[in-house]
Amino acid sequence: MKKLKLLPLLFLALLCACLLTGCGKEKTEEPSEATESGMIYTSSFTPIPWNQENGLDPLTVTEDGFYASCYEKQPGAEDEYRQTIYYVNQNGEAQRLAYEFLPLPENTEDLPNYSAGSNVNSLFVLPSGELLTLESVYRTWSDNADASGWEDYHNEYSHWLRRMDSAGKELSSVKLDWEADGEDANLNTYGAVVDTEGRIWVDENERVLVFDTDGKCIATVDVGDWVNKLVLLSDGRVGAIVWGRSSPELAILDAEKGSVEERLALDPYPEQIYPGSGDYAFLYSSGTRIYGCDMAEKASTELLNLLDCDLTADQLRFLTAREDGSFTGLSGDSTDWSFVTLRQVPRSSVAEKQVLTLGALYPEEVNDAVIRFNRRHPDVRVEIVDYSQYADADSDEDVLEGLSKLTTEIMAGNMPDLLALQTLPYEQLAAKGLLEDLYPWIDKDTELSREDFIPSVLQASEMDGKLYQASPGFSVLTLIGAPDVVGERTGWTFDELEAALATMPEGCTPLDPNMSRDEVLMMCLFVDMGSYVNWTDASCDFENEDFYKLLQFCTRFPAEPDYSADNGNVTGRISAGKQMLMDTSISSLDEISYNDQYFGGSCSYVGYPTRSGSGSVLMLSNGYAMSAGCENKEAAWEFLRMFLEPEYQRQQYNLPLRRDVLDEQIQAAAIEYEKDEKGEYRLDEEGNRIPVSRGGMGMSDEYGNMVEFELYGLTDEQVERFMKVIESADKSVDLNTRIYSIVREEASAFFAGQKSPEEVAKLIQTKVSLYLGEQG
Repeated sequence: MKKLKLLPLLFLALLCACLLTGCGKEKTEEPSEATESGMIYTSSFTPIPWNQENGLDPLTVTEDGFYASCYEKQPGAEDEYRQTIYYVNQNGEAQRLAYEFLPLPENTEDLPNYSAGSNVNSLFVLPSGELLTLESVYRTWSDNADASGWEDYHNEYSHWLRRMDSAGKELSSVKLDWEADGEDANLNTYGAVVDTEGRIWVDENERVLVFDTDGKCIATVDVGDWVNKLVLLSDGRVGAIVWGRSSPELAILDAEKGSVEERLALDPYPEQIYPGSGDYAFLYSSGTRIYGCDMAEKASTELLNLLDCDLTADQLRFLTAREDGSFTGLSGDSTDWSFVTLRQVPRSSVAEKQVLTLGALYPEEVNDAVIRFNRRHPDVRVEIVDYSQYADADSDEDVLEGLSKLTTEIMAGNMPDLLALQTLPYEQLAAKGLLEDLYPWIDKDTELSREDFIPSVLQASEMDGKLYQASPGFSVLTLIGAPDVVGERTGWTFDELEAALATMPEGCTPLDPNMSRDEVLMMCLFVDMGSYVNWTDASCDFENEDFYKLLQFCTRFPAEPDYSADNGNVTGRISAGKQMLMDTSISSLDEISYNDQYFGGSCSYVGYPTRSGSGSVLMLSNGYAMSAGCENKEAAWEFLRMFLEPEYQRQQYNLPLRRDVLDEQIQAAAIEYEKDEKGEYRLDEEGNRIPVSRGGMGMSDEYGNMVEFELYGLTDEQVERFMKVIESADKSVDLNTRIYSIVREEASAFFAGQKSPEEVAKLIQTKVSLYLGEQG
């Protein structure tokens, strides 16, 4: 089951809403800009042609190319893929090495569910030109043929050291002198390093083992902390990146003494490690920046921001510093790789571009989209204003500082050209006239029209008939139940929910018994906020019977959940009649089949009880907006329309906003039936077509036993039932937690038996009205 995790997001939205309330109109300091310099880094990319459908996984680089592994289908085997090794030169020419797998252990004991395999984990090019690989051989089996859980399986690993010539022909192979010491033992052969003496260093949890070329363990270093990464320093020593008592550290290892030689605090934390150069013992990435670790100064120095070069650290592999101050490496993912060169050039030599600023609290969410746009538009550049630089996740006050910086500047007129709306109070910004209506831009676009999009989702994105955000996708937030209990409806009232609950066995809960009443109040209010609050005219309506019933419904849930109680699992409670509904967030068509299985083969998307009729709402993903005061709106629209194009929507992880892309997904997910060699459908004993399985699924029954069943493609009935939910869900979740905070604070008196629903609602009406008035 997939549950929506909203609380961290909502906490930040609450802070932002509070900040907007108190913002004035004074001019404030502009966001800090990079120090002017006569030189800047630029990037150049040389695409690597790779015509096979299988992806490349680079293992190591050389002066004129790189070695990579690739999984390829074995001749004569329908579903068997084996790892092969290629060398790819600077021209993109790939040469397959004469690499052969290590022999796999056979199942000589007839162990149930037996399987075995091997994998090349690391590859090094030795000074002689020979290749050195670290490989793992595994075998797995179960206690019995009916094993259903991971605890019923056993795994054994062995690790091998192999020398090969440059063409991949084996020269020698030897098993590493290592045996697992306990179930948690893990030899990380993916992160091994080879030092200048040819010794192989491999980490194993909190210690590091050193092997010679014969596979013998010649030294053990107890680090004392969990090793995250090993690094070969420029002076030939080996270090381990660990998390120390209060911060990340570099622990320099001494093989002869078997101990840590010295420790150096690192700031910020290294995410990817690269070879050192010059004064720097090693280079590393953190976030979007490259740092050099200076051992003499005992500090890390920022060398460059990858975003300036249209890159992120996730896209960059094997960065190497050159003597002329440039850097080379590999950029890409899976089948799309390029050689990349980062080089300093005079600022005056770079053609000026139109610059758009994009304000973001969480820039990692928008980096890829910005890079994608910048690479495709040579005359326009989007630059991220990273407000998270003011925030510290370990301190609420510092988080507040980041939000305060952004919201204060917005209200003072220093609004970025574009905004990433994650955690921002979208409705308040739009109501203040700070955002551009995008409908006129869609209407005059020669390649886009309103008819391209799912009407209900487009309507859910609106505010007062205007569209202020471009969002590429959505998920459906809803409650599901058994049709014979809740009916075939797509929405209901509190009275109808209570009537359905009365038909369930005594003691049945409407939702998860570990949900608190505050959490239920929050969710019910967020999905139906539009029924209580009108941002356009700054009005609200809480003094009504529906709100009184919402408060009463919340009394069914505990003030604080008792996680020590043995309530069993969700599917078990549902099958036993102990729980009527399940909350879920649906972001892909695959989840339709899963949800049906929870309720015996078919579920009803009844949703939350609301005033408005529809019980399901949409959670729009990664919305982006244009400032109403943007001076280059044509360029800003070019950026926003990218999220509405078919290509982008096919690549995002949620359900697509476009109807044609959703139709493609529905067609791909449709049920298929077995056919014979003549193309005729195969029939079962009853004359029915036999569906093609798309894999299995397991879930626990009321007694905790695993129940397995096959999953198939979607039927027309399943698609039609789900599309009715989407069509009815014509509003999006309103994450204004300032209003929720007011409601929760005043409702506590009702929950404590101190005030009536009417008295509480009157106080809420007054306070929310004042709050809305402050937003005008």
